[in-house]
Amino acid sequence: MGAAESPDIESQARLLELINAAWTTQAVAAACGLELPDRLAAGPRDVHGLALEAGADPDAVTRLLRALATLEICDELPVGTFALGRLGHLLRRDHAHGLRHWALLNGGPLWTRWGALSEKLRHGNAEASGEGSTKRFQRLETDDQEAVLFHGAMTELSRGLGSSLTDLLDVPDGALVVDVGGGSGELLASVLVRNPTARGILCDLPHALAHAPPLLRRHGVQDRCALQEGSFFEGVPSQGDLYLMKSVLHDWGDGQAACILNRCREAMKPGARLVLVERLLPDRATATPENRALARSDLNMLVGLAGRERTLAQYRTLIEEAGLLLEGTQKLAAGFSALEVASVHGSALAID
Repeated sequence: MGAAESPDIESQARLLELINAAWTTQAVAAACGLELPDRLAAGPRDVHGLALEAGADPDAVTRLLRALATLEICDELPVGTFALGRLGHLLRRDHAHGLRHWALLNGGPLWTRWGALSEKLRHGNAEASGEGSTKRFQRLETDDQEAVLFHGAMTELSRGLGSSLTDLLDVPDGALVVDVGGGSGELLASVLVRNPTARGILCDLPHALAHAPPLLRRHGVQDRCALQEGSFFEGVPSQGDLYLMKSVLHDWGDGQAACILNRCREAMKPGARLVLVERLLPDRATATPENRALARSDLNMLVGLAGRERTLAQYRTLIEEAGLLLEGTQKLAAGFSALEVASVHGSALAID
């Protein structure tokens, strides 16, 4: 065997870990499906009683819990007893910064879509016209279970961004903040909490706004936030001082993204500002955890929707073609960036 053919045990082990990684998605989702993190929240449990309560097979649950112990989701104690682990708390229903919906969404509705990756690679994104994304979001109007998972997951991801974005935003006293495609309103609520004289408009489709009232009440901002049903392809509320759009443009191809930006430009009065919250692809991909997360998100857009993640240069092109000005970017938490956009009517930075 030549030198070039010598076995590299370390590389093989690393590659096997990557190839076999799918099991962790399903194991975490299964734990949430059986509500094991919630059942373990009060303290260590005997596996037989735990399985009986969950309506599951004790031997199978034991095997799952032992697997989860290797992921720090739970801890294996004396024989037959398990406790919630360091990461397991983030899968509880009541955790303020949890990711339970995101785990169930990835282990359920998104799971089968990844199986279409090879087909997408052979034929390209035939749904790049926007039909693919439109169909996905229309499905949320009729599939209540997927809608709950999707909007819950989006709320969880927005919750992790709230403080990093509000720390940067300059919101004048009495400003009207319009969240375009804001879903349940988590991001807008965080802005209103930080700025007690500001008012808000949450604009989205009916299936998204249906989840907003309890969230806005929980944050204590329901009296300062109006809900407005509508499609951002047809128009967005006018007279706003600050417009927010998080993870909207990446759901769509360039043609649809340009249309959304045009609707924003048409609504923006002189001096109004737009902040886009999106992931920015690097100009050159490298083997870093940050780049892997961005690559996963980009492929997720390929298999699940008609969208894509974009580089800063690609966003600049879209923004300028819509008659807007990209004035700067700021790094946020969780791999996101804030893109500061001004109307050509007048330039004023939204971010300090």
